Amino acid sequence: MVLRPPRAFVRFRGTLRFCSIAVHRNEEPGFADDIWSAFYTFVEMVTGDLPWRGMDRSKVEECKTTVGKDVMVGCPKDTVIIYKHLRKLNYFKTPDYKLIMDTFAGMVLKAKKGGTLKGPYDWEPKGAFYKHIRDRSERIAQAMGESTEDEIDEKVVVESTQPQTLQEARDVATEFGEEEDEGPSLTLQEARDVATEFGEEEDEGPSLVGGHSKEDSTFQDVDRHQHTSTMDV
Repeated sequence: MVLRPPRAFVRFRGTLRFCSIAVHRNEEPGFADDIWSAFYTFVEMVTGDLPWRGMDRSKVEECKTTVGKDVMVGCPKDTVIIYKHLRKLNYFKTPDYKLIMDTFAGMVLKAKKGGTLKGPYDWEPKGAFYKHIRDRSERIAQAMGESTEDEIDEKVVVESTQPQTLQEARDVATEFGEEEDEGPSLTLQEARDVATEFGEEEDEGPSLVGGHSKEDSTFQDVDRHQHTSTMDV
């Protein structure tokens, strides 16, 4: 595969909440930038929020740059494996997709406590929340008169994940059994100790190219590729 030389300036295209630091800086997005977006999406799904949510564009970039490892607080401990891998990538380096997929899958299986990735989604028949969702959709359908269950299911799926009454909350707890809630795995202190866990290398923060360590060879790679392209012409 031939990778085209990165453009000097790229117009911003993406979602503020999930895009990589490189995209904020109008740099050429590469393979790693897609994984950064997936990483931020995963963190939000696990913790329910991201530190920069609701900020304007300039503040979002600043927050992503400064928050560092703390963004993973509340996530499974294996999240740091993906984070550390992404920090080593740049435009010219291909992500280790197997490492990333295996890590994601491992965290999901641990959360499901020996379950499988092939089971139904929560809102599908036999899914964990299916009965709870259908019961609410039936009540809302009756209240709305002529509306059918299917017409309102999409809204109900979102609303139903947050029980509105104490009894509904107890019903959900009963439906899931008496499993102990282990709480978040990664504490603030553990997030800040990631560097120690993976060795004593200093995390200098994202550079101006690709959101990676200032010691990587990205600048040299860019110059070399641009020089080669000029000679070819």
